[in-house]
Amino acid sequence: MQVDWATLGRNKFESTVELLIRRQWDGHANVIVPDGRGGDDGIDIDVEKSNAHKRIYQLKYYPDGFSGDRKTTRQKQIRKSYITAAKYQPDEWLLVVPTKLTPGERMFVEGLAELRGPKISIVDQVELDILMINLPDVYNYLERDQMRANAVLFGQEAANLFGGVKDVVDRVRSLGQLADTIDPHWALDFVRSGDSVTYSLRPKTSDAHIKSPVKLTVDGVLGPQHSELAKAMRGTFGFGASDPVLLPAEVVQRLTISGPAFIAGAHQNIDMQFNPISRNPHVGATAQISFETPDGDHLGQFEGEVTHIGQGPEGGALELAFYNKHLEMRVLFPLQEFSEEPIDVRIGYNLQKIAVRDAIEVLEISTLLRSHALLLKVHLEDQHLMTVHQGNAENIPPLDPDVAIIRSIAEDLSVVQAHCKQSFQLPLTVTQRERIDLRIARLLIEGHAVETPDASSITATLSGEDSPELRAIMIDGGSLRFEGPDYVVKIGKKTMTVGPAYIGDPESYVEHADVALHRLDNGTAEGYQVKFLPGTTTYFRSVLVESAEPRHFADPPTPWRISGIEQPTKQS
Repeated sequence: MQVDWATLGRNKFESTVELLIRRQWDGHANVIVPDGRGGDDGIDIDVEKSNAHKRIYQLKYYPDGFSGDRKTTRQKQIRKSYITAAKYQPDEWLLVVPTKLTPGERMFVEGLAELRGPKISIVDQVELDILMINLPDVYNYLERDQMRANAVLFGQEAANLFGGVKDVVDRVRSLGQLADTIDPHWALDFVRSGDSVTYSLRPKTSDAHIKSPVKLTVDGVLGPQHSELAKAMRGTFGFGASDPVLLPAEVVQRLTISGPAFIAGAHQNIDMQFNPISRNPHVGATAQISFETPDGDHLGQFEGEVTHIGQGPEGGALELAFYNKHLEMRVLFPLQEFSEEPIDVRIGYNLQKIAVRDAIEVLEISTLLRSHALLLKVHLEDQHLMTVHQGNAENIPPLDPDVAIIRSIAEDLSVVQAHCKQSFQLPLTVTQRERIDLRIARLLIEGHAVETPDASSITATLSGEDSPELRAIMIDGGSLRFEGPDYVVKIGKKTMTVGPAYIGDPESYVEHADVALHRLDNGTAEGYQVKFLPGTTTYFRSVLVESAEPRHFADPPTPWRISGIEQPTKQS
């Protein structure tokens, strides 16, 4: 593999070198080709690595070198390029030329080096040939013109893919058709990704596995450290579950494939992955699960769909999905009717990008499945399939402690969304203050009077007019109530307006009332601001205008009762 660099011409030489350098450093460094290549700016190609190491390539298309009658001019150009490039403080400066340098030319270039300047390297014909050998696809690209001429001569235009993607598709299809002729019962499908080729067998007829069976024999060893792998294998191979199983090379000692000659053989030091396929006709069917107490009391019914039905030598597998796969359930059951082995029920759920009502249902199912001694009934298209007797509480994994908090948030948010006629997904994060505001909003909607942290005090401005009633409030305090602004809840960037609310307290009082009374006495009260504080609670209470009744301002307000959050009290 050799390129006649001296006859390429300047443009072809520069574009080819650029392509080689880009391919050489692909994935390892950032390659920049500034405008004005071939000028006197000292940089034709700039290569910078993440560790700040910088290389500058200077391309000089001197096919006959820079000796003889062109020595003075070309050496002057090279020296000028080096001096200019050195101003950028590269770690290395590389001169690229299309010919082999003479000893004198090499001595001249290396003699440009300065004590604190960049390292100088030479990339001549020899180095370019080595790069081309290491990057044969660039050579093939470079030789396409000659290949095209040869192809036209021999009527093989398509063989060199000059028709672009269409030729590629046609060639792959033809190769596939050729591969299908290898065996009368099995076709060979393949996928190419980079340098990797994956192939798979496809039966030509429904009885291919009978007429030309393919058998896999795996010799392997599972140690104590592979206990989880052993469980996964039993679920997939023993019961027909859909979970993929990866056997690492440390487990697979030998894989023997018996069958047609084109695929038969033995393999070692390989990973094996088994991906079960769900082809049962009931996949996609509607399924229902319901929960009952041992006495027959109904606790809830939920509808999902079948995602997998499988069977193995030990039993069967039924897999269901609920609420757009936010909750998935797997049931492994023994085939023997009177088997002492219990039915294994497992679930997994996620609450990302889920509707609030769906999140509540998902958490409800998760809670019920962990409840003691309940009956789980499974129906397929309204036909009873099985009944599972849930085990003792000590055998059931406990709920994540955050589940109660998440469910509380979802239930509060569901009430507020319905009231405000808004709908958005369950937030991924909710702050403590947002939890408080959300609970207050729910209690307001449900007709309660609730303390609101935004109303820890109320400020009023005196007009300067004096009266016995005003002095009585200053001295003795009393019931205070006025209509405030709409109560608004913000969750992240979402805003929900609950409605107008009254704010008040039956035993409010004025802070530093003696100062206000003194100003009334000497006539300087106008413009003075007084602060009202609640008498028996930390914050003033709020109640929606549409729900307000006298009892709301006489009886104690409804406490928040938020898990993990202690409501401040007057005593604290």
